[in-house]
Amino acid sequence: MIDEYRNLDLRLFGCEKQPEGLRFCVQVDDCPVGQQELPDRVSLSPALSGRLVELEKRSFDADDGWLRAVGAEIGALLFPDTARAFLLNSLSKLEASQGLRIRIRCDDIELDRIPWEFACVDRGLNGPGNSDGRRAFLVLEPRISLVRNEVFGEILTPVQRSGPKKRLLAVLCEPGGLQKQNEALKLDVELANLAKALEGVEHIGVDACTPATKRRLQELLLTGADVFHFAGHGVLQIDGASGGFRAALVLQRDDGGADRWAVDEIAMMLASKGIQLAVLGACHSAATDGRNSWAGIAPSLVRCGIPAVIGMQYNIYDGSAVEFSRMLYLAWSQGVTLDEAMTEARKAILNQPRRTGRDFATPVLYLRQEKFRPVPLGTRAGQGPGPRSVAAVLAVIDELRDYKDAHEALHSARALDFKHMELSKDEFPERSTVDRFVKHAQHLRRLLDDVKRVRKRGRCDDSMLQAIVEEFAGSLDVLNEALDLGARDGLDAAAKQQARDRLEDALAGFDTLLTVHPAKLDACMTLLAKRFDVDKLLGTPNGADAGGAQAAAEMLFLAGKLQSRAAIHHLCQDLDTRLAMIRKTGTSRRFAEIRRHWSPMNASLLKVMVDWEPDARIALQSSSERLGSGVAANDEPVVRQVFESLCDDFDFGFFAVDTDFKALCGEMNARAMLSLGAAG
Repeated sequence: MIDEYRNLDLRLFGCEKQPEGLRFCVQVDDCPVGQQELPDRVSLSPALSGRLVELEKRSFDADDGWLRAVGAEIGALLFPDTARAFLLNSLSKLEASQGLRIRIRCDDIELDRIPWEFACVDRGLNGPGNSDGRRAFLVLEPRISLVRNEVFGEILTPVQRSGPKKRLLAVLCEPGGLQKQNEALKLDVELANLAKALEGVEHIGVDACTPATKRRLQELLLTGADVFHFAGHGVLQIDGASGGFRAALVLQRDDGGADRWAVDEIAMMLASKGIQLAVLGACHSAATDGRNSWAGIAPSLVRCGIPAVIGMQYNIYDGSAVEFSRMLYLAWSQGVTLDEAMTEARKAILNQPRRTGRDFATPVLYLRQEKFRPVPLGTRAGQGPGPRSVAAVLAVIDELRDYKDAHEALHSARALDFKHMELSKDEFPERSTVDRFVKHAQHLRRLLDDVKRVRKRGRCDDSMLQAIVEEFAGSLDVLNEALDLGARDGLDAAAKQQARDRLEDALAGFDTLLTVHPAKLDACMTLLAKRFDVDKLLGTPNGADAGGAQAAAEMLFLAGKLQSRAAIHHLCQDLDTRLAMIRKTGTSRRFAEIRRHWSPMNASLLKVMVDWEPDARIALQSSSERLGSGVAANDEPVVRQVFESLCDDFDFGFFAVDTDFKALCGEMNARAMLSLGAAG
């Protein structure tokens, strides 16, 4: 069993149509042994393109040797020489309880059509020079998970539901007119399999959508769902505008006839319903046309905010689809990760008496780039918090702490560097000022490196951190240009002005960066803390032993404190943003802005001070009272002077809140690690 997956991020990009085939680049962006400096260039030959058409049509379905040969060609595209070396070295670095999650990111939509799940890579499992046989298929290796990654800046779909139980909403449908003679879908068997797989799993219930109409489904989704499961037919509709296709699932009308459920309707109905996993057991439910990013159902659901989606890239035998879903839920309910459950479900397809050909690699798992960690579905009666459930708590804590580290870096940049440079900019480029600013630039470089380390850990919204890193690095480059200009000997008036102008540009960039992005990071932290349902993550039943119950109770108590601290942090961030906006106003307008904002600002200060440490609270309360008196007396000199003192006192207190929040994350992490050790 796998306790932790390490990521190998594989990016496919630079697609070009050439006479020799479709050329593109392959690059390992990150993995346990580093990152690839220069990409490999590969070509999808016309001959292989023809074989992929035959693969889809099952032309050689009964020939395992043909499947492995095509798989080897796909594997050579996915892992050319340099990337393959990174793969093999990463596998060699794994500990016994670790797995490797290969996250494929296709920057060009044409590359998303290639069935990467069929990739074969010989890894010397049967000795040097010998073929690994069927074990060469990456998706059949227990320690390897192969997923498609989608990268988006939106925060994950919020959980709309409340209550102690998770909910699996099952839609099983075969309308009249679509049944083949003697080949009706085994929907009753599939529903029975779901119920049996989840029997004994606490905190989850299965609801079937009967009848499977759009109206009834919309009614059931009003209370949301955690898992959405569809079994039935999928179809491809020709899109006259693009020349490609748009996929659809098939529901039924009130009269029992077929009612096509188009991809855009599916995304609209399932978005923002709290769904964390969608399983689409229908033909072509993960197919893409290589032209329109919204043509495929599975990738469209990921784009609309669902963290994990499983679909079928080709048609699939009904027996294979039924067996896949049976083993998927059975394995997942036993405490393994979703990645491991996918592997077991693929093996279950192969273990059927009937030859199933390519069906084992037809399922595709899409994950969003955000740090979604597929965790066990539930806990069976009588179990306490085991390694999988505690790992789920650790995943959220780690993500919170990473957002906090990034926020702390930006907060430090504003309070310790930007603020002082802003106050001294009129003295620039005097030699003493240049020397001080060089030290600030060095400190800012260290803070930028802190944010880069957070991004490299891959637990936070990558597009947000990428924007922060790019803006931070850009402003720092401009600052260093200003320092280089200001450090030159014998500057004339024009040269000094040029240095000041570059400094103003740098400070303007930092001002925007340090005003906008801390609020965005805080919003992510706040949302994550609100959704931090430890009881649900642990799945701790009433029948847990005393030690397990105590560990769960301790983590629940700490989680309550953490959510409270997150709320305080959010109030502080709102106030910090308001103070920063006032500071940005010109000297002539600042008094008027302070007066205009004083009432809501004072209300926020009163809320914040209640939960602060005594020393910080006393200092801020004194500044607040003096500022209030100055505003009431319309005393501009006093107001402007006291406002700066209040900002200093607030920064001191906010740092204490930051420290407290981070320490609490560490305390929860330690408690969870202790429980993990006891459980393991």
